[in-house]
Amino acid sequence: MAEPDSPWNPTAPAAAPGAAVLVAQMSARHSLTPLHAEAHCRQAAELLSAALPQPPRERLMPLPGVGLAVTAHDAQDLVHAAQRLSAGRHEPEPGAVFRLGVHAVADPCAPRQDELKLAERVAAAAELGGVCLSAEAVDRLSQPWALTLRDRGRASDAPNEALRLFALDADPGRPSLPTLPDLGPTLAVITPALSGRSERSQAVADMVANALIEALSRSSQLRVVSHRSSQGLRHSRQALDDAFAHLQAHHVLQCQGSLGLNDRVFLQLSLHDRRQSAPLWQGRPEFELVDLLYGDTFPLSQACDEIHTVLQARSLQATKRQPWEKVEHFQLLNAATQLMHKLSPEAFTQSRKILDHLHTQLPQHAEPLAWLAQWHLLNVAQGASTRAVAPDMLASAEQALERDPQNSLAHALAGHAQTMLDQPASASAEHHQAALAANPNNGLAWLFQALHQTYQGQTQEACEAAKLALALSPLDPWRHFMDSACAHALLANNQVEAGLVHAQHAARLNAQHGPTLIYLAIAHARLGQLGPAGESIARLLQAWPGYTVSEFQSAYWGRETDHASTFARALALAGLPTA
Repeated sequence: MAEPDSPWNPTAPAAAPGAAVLVAQMSARHSLTPLHAEAHCRQAAELLSAALPQPPRERLMPLPGVGLAVTAHDAQDLVHAAQRLSAGRHEPEPGAVFRLGVHAVADPCAPRQDELKLAERVAAAAELGGVCLSAEAVDRLSQPWALTLRDRGRASDAPNEALRLFALDADPGRPSLPTLPDLGPTLAVITPALSGRSERSQAVADMVANALIEALSRSSQLRVVSHRSSQGLRHSRQALDDAFAHLQAHHVLQCQGSLGLNDRVFLQLSLHDRRQSAPLWQGRPEFELVDLLYGDTFPLSQACDEIHTVLQARSLQATKRQPWEKVEHFQLLNAATQLMHKLSPEAFTQSRKILDHLHTQLPQHAEPLAWLAQWHLLNVAQGASTRAVAPDMLASAEQALERDPQNSLAHALAGHAQTMLDQPASASAEHHQAALAANPNNGLAWLFQALHQTYQGQTQEACEAAKLALALSPLDPWRHFMDSACAHALLANNQVEAGLVHAQHAARLNAQHGPTLIYLAIAHARLGQLGPAGESIARLLQAWPGYTVSEFQSAYWGRETDHASTFARALALAGLPTA
């Protein structure tokens, strides 16, 4: 029996969503006279003030003996200001160069001393004239995909602490990204811009986008970019252009609207083609919010059918999903799914608390359980043991499937959990096939299908599935894992140079992911690049002390395949101890 519905009441105080502080730490201050140092700090303050007019700038503070600090409500704008200051570093005295660090704050109007101290440590870790961000600051970015961030790992001044750093590359050109396949007619759905800035209207906007993507994704003839990627454009000032450029979409469904009296939703939909300026289709569905909650919104379903007919000249089969009782329940689930992909451990812990709360309130709903299975999987990235996590992950996925046998996410995670537990491959295969049958556009399902195929030696098919997963979710918050899995499949299929590109991109996003370091070492060793291969092994042994070739051979889930022995020989050649 469900407990009486109670509101979510987190114990930790809520932080300003994008608030951060920028510390400009002057290097070689001792080589300047106090007057010159003060003049350079004043010039830096003027530049930052010009780059950050109020709002979003809140406070500009001198830091005696260090430099200065500025707080803002928008971390993205703060990073752009840091880039401007870094680019304008050509001063009369070459020694007057700033190291710049950005860290999250709870209140930009009153930053705490411990927050400023952490920001100073982040700045001290930056290169001369460079910019560094803490993981907490990266979590606050509205458009992290627009920056060339590189994972630096843990701060070296206190390696046992959780301070994790990301460098902002000085080169304004984006690094070369792995090439993704052309999927043909690909559609991206931009989260609606509903009038009003309340959390409730934003939750309704997410619910509308999720319903549109869910309905259109059921088509096996149309490729639809995942909600997790399209959500990344929510704060974009030019979302339509960015959807074409960064989501690599051929068509974009744009949406505006409002939440009116008595919770009536009014929408204006327009379908755009990258090759022409005029919309391909337009519609104005309106409906009651309660119908959206219960997944029975005929005007929205009719709009999806018309969109599918425009793009594919055939009708879209109607689908039914589990209802939501309240907007607040969907809002909490949406918050939990975003928090679990943040970098800070506190956000990850908060995500689990929300999911547990939702499951208590909605014990018969599959979605909280399916995402709890995803949370268990991500817990491995937080340092949990795979063997310890897999049973809980499988149990959550199976409980979700008891409530909704067509839940694509639960099927994908159940199949992968069975692989993690070394259960028969036939059982995993059934779940992966069911996941893709339920949603042919589930990028995560394609990714786990690719891993399953790699472990079974079906390497060509695995490469195609992994690339499809990446193309369906190019801005996925778990992009490093997707690139790592793609590298794995490519290396198993003897496409070593392509595998190295994906492994390098994965390592750029997450320098501490053990499997990625393994694939980097294998790729470099097989290309005869033993220096970089040895560096990857050294980093691997820092993350996994005592790891050996023998341990890889016994733990690798595809140990019976031909490529497993190739991988083992490459790791030995790279310098990994054999036993």
